[in-house]
Amino acid sequence: MLANAKQQKAYDAIAAALPCPLDATKLTVADGVSYVKSPVKAHDYAAGVMAAFGSVVEHLGMVRGLPAQTMKLDRRRCGLLLNGLQLHFQNGYSTIMDKWGVNPDNGTYRAKDGRFVTMIGIHPHLRDRLLVYLDCTNTAKAIQAAVEKKTSDELEADAIAKKLPLGIVRTPEEWAAHPIGTEVLKRPIIDFAGSGTEKKRLLGKAKHRPLEGVRVVELTHMVAGPNCGRLLAEQGADVIKVQPPIGDWVLPIWMDGSWGKKNILLDIGSRRGKARFHELLASADVLIDGQRPGVLNAMGLDDAGLKAINPNLVRASLSCFPIGTAWGERPGFEQIAQAVSGTMHVHSQGMAAPTLVDRKSTRLNSSHANISYAV
Repeated sequence: MLANAKQQKAYDAIAAALPCPLDATKLTVADGVSYVKSPVKAHDYAAGVMAAFGSVVEHLGMVRGLPAQTMKLDRRRCGLLLNGLQLHFQNGYSTIMDKWGVNPDNGTYRAKDGRFVTMIGIHPHLRDRLLVYLDCTNTAKAIQAAVEKKTSDELEADAIAKKLPLGIVRTPEEWAAHPIGTEVLKRPIIDFAGSGTEKKRLLGKAKHRPLEGVRVVELTHMVAGPNCGRLLAEQGADVIKVQPPIGDWVLPIWMDGSWGKKNILLDIGSRRGKARFHELLASADVLIDGQRPGVLNAMGLDDAGLKAINPNLVRASLSCFPIGTAWGERPGFEQIAQAVSGTMHVHSQGMAAPTLVDRKSTRLNSSHANISYAV
């Protein structure tokens, strides 16, 4: 059983969204000290989410003829794994070799109306677009001077229009009353939509791991999508990660999310790259799509286009905000999610200025996933 109500709440939220039953009686969560002190119980949230994943794995294993299993989780390790990119070392040296996480363009600043906004320029093109918009140099003093020329509402409105990674630091109550927050909170954590009855691709019994024989094409970036692919690879899936030959690159994040996969460099915007990508999709069972909503649609790879290539394809799309809403095509990062959803506010009570829960530790109220599948 799960150790406390917070773990159970996270587990139940996922279980309620799934089309199969989960059995929490086969789980045990050992206590462990938190590595980050916060009113936001990231370790318990992580334990509940990972417990739900373990229950899904056990269920799929039984469906494919594997024996029933029990599972024991460590609360501290669950939280640490959500920050795994900081735990990678090469020849004794940390793989975090640059300042991408602590540059001034990754920070929280006070606006003209006294409210705070958070921005993240983790990639050079995002950093440059933010600095061009703010018309300033990349120093904390210059960014603060530029931010305080506008109200928080003006800054966020501009960010939405220009697709910049910036959001207002809200309270949970403000988020719940916001039209997007209201939409997020009324939806399940995972949306499922089924179409088709082809059943031309059926899996047999598994010998060792529940996802043996499943081929996954992963078109993702940064953290959420790559971790999804890594979890599938751990359970025996053949995961092929497609990434552009030239583009944004954060080594520790790439290393953390790439275990167990095959990596292929492919420019899917070129004629040859697009043809090869279509070949991969035709032979796949699952597509993990971590692109900003609308990007694949513009390439002719909307639901109809994908169905024409492979009518049995399961498409798992991840987005920061609910698809189909006014924020559906906003670029999203965990830091922005923490800001707008109230997570930052809860974590920072009593502090002089809001700050993030330790990086990669939680995304409680704003992240959203969408799964479409063929049966």
